[in-house]
Amino acid sequence: LREVLESWLPRGAAASTAEPAVEPAVVPARALDVAVLRRLVGDDPAVLHDFLAEYARTAAQAVTALRAAAAAKDHAQIAAIAHKLKSSSRSVGALPLGDLCAELENTGKRNDGQAVERCMAQFETLFAEVEVELTSLLSKEK
Repeated sequence: LREVLESWLPRGAAASTAEPAVEPAVVPARALDVAVLRRLVGDDPAVLHDFLAEYARTAAQAVTALRAAAAAKDHAQIAAIAHKLKSSSRSVGALPLGDLCAELENTGKRNDGQAVERCMAQFETLFAEVEVELTSLLSKEK
């Protein structure tokens, strides 16, 4: 994704926003680290707002579908939804949520109902944190 975005950005724009390639192994204190998205798309507030707004919209839809799949104990569907949400979450900087989606995807694929329930409980808490940060960022970026 970064390579494609860099090919469309003006020369030098990606270099001016680049941060070190090696990230610390610790989980960010925040549920949403927008610096990750900035490294991909640059610092333009309108572009950042558009990406975050689209993520907020699609994530809300995915969460609704994920909750329905969990209620139906449809582990294959849980794995599929978690896979999509994992990628988009990581792209916008919701790294802890992306990691949890990876775990949820794997537990769904293993058809491990207890692990799915445990992950869903963690997911609800973490997604609520991401939503709060998204709402705050989107209201500032208008």
